[in-house]
Amino acid sequence: AREHRLPTDGKEYTAALLHDMGKLVLIQYYPKECAVLEQLIEDLCIDDVEAERQTIQVPHTEIGRQLGEQWRLPKEYIEVMLHHHQPERSPAVPVLTAVVRMADLMCESWGDGIGEPDEGSTQSFDACAAVLAPYAPALRDVHFYDMREHLQQELAKQKEMMEALT
Repeated sequence: AREHRLPTDGKEYTAALLHDMGKLVLIQYYPKECAVLEQLIEDLCIDDVEAERQTIQVPHTEIGRQLGEQWRLPKEYIEVMLHHHQPERSPAVPVLTAVVRMADLMCESWGDGIGEPDEGSTQSFDACAAVLAPYAPALRDVHFYDMREHLQQELAKQKEMMEALT
């Protein structure tokens, strides 16, 4: 977000931390169903939201929205929690939602997601890039694997710097 000067008002970090709260509720209170979800995702090659709808009838995005409202979180965070799988549907903060989704996709591609497969990442990434392109035209020409490589290099530099400080 910073590199492309996207208008996120510095809220991307908090939004990213909150976006999958609905999943944490599922893991905490429905561990058996989560095991079924993981198997369904793998067997049918469907995304987690669809698997949740088929299994427990409510996706983690909706659970997150309800939790955010109960906690009286700012509306932009609630909207990210609800729409992070489809940022283009975010009426008020599509840029913030797309930034969070891009970060989520990167984490998933590195094996750091919560029960989400890497499949479909490029398609979802392209949808996010389309949302962000009016604010950062350079993103029109950036491909998923190129950005992933760029971010991996940046993370390696940051890690080196942190190790030098300790």
